[in-house]
Amino acid sequence: MTRCIIVLTTGRSGSSAVAGMLHHLGVHMTDREHTAGFNHRNHPGGHWEDLRWHRLGREVISSGFPYQPTLAQISQYDELATERKSHSLWGIKTPTFALLLKTLLQGDVFPADTKVVAVHRSLVSVALSRMDKDRPRMTYDEAISKQVDRSRSMLGIIQYCND
Repeated sequence: MTRCIIVLTTGRSGSSAVAGMLHHLGVHMTDREHTAGFNHRNHPGGHWEDLRWHRLGREVISSGFPYQPTLAQISQYDELATERKSHSLWGIKTPTFALLLKTLLQGDVFPADTKVVAVHRSLVSVALSRMDKDRPRMTYDEAISKQVDRSRSMLGIIQYCND
């Protein structure tokens, strides 16, 4: 039997620190070779995020709202999860889940008893962090708008998980 912990985040909220703590507590978060390509300058402790899950999520959300993975993309998620299920306790963290997780939880990508840890930070703090990090630079209004959309989606997922 395999168990899964998902770190739900809108990004720029401290989720890498939470995922790193889970790793050090024995949760398999990612293999180091699957984090290649991330800029570790801002995260010397690591992102603890599998680049394959990240890229797939970006691909899904690039198609626009509503963020609905295709059958082929769901199959790719299934393949990634099946690979992870070789570990008795594993986790996943990717900011795209703030927009996609409800759809994935309704399917059978994740084990039935999957736990979700939500990481939240104030809208203003995240917006300022996005303005500093994201390229091309965002305006304050763009950063707040993006964060409001992701926070709203994340709250919907939390409500879904509690029902």
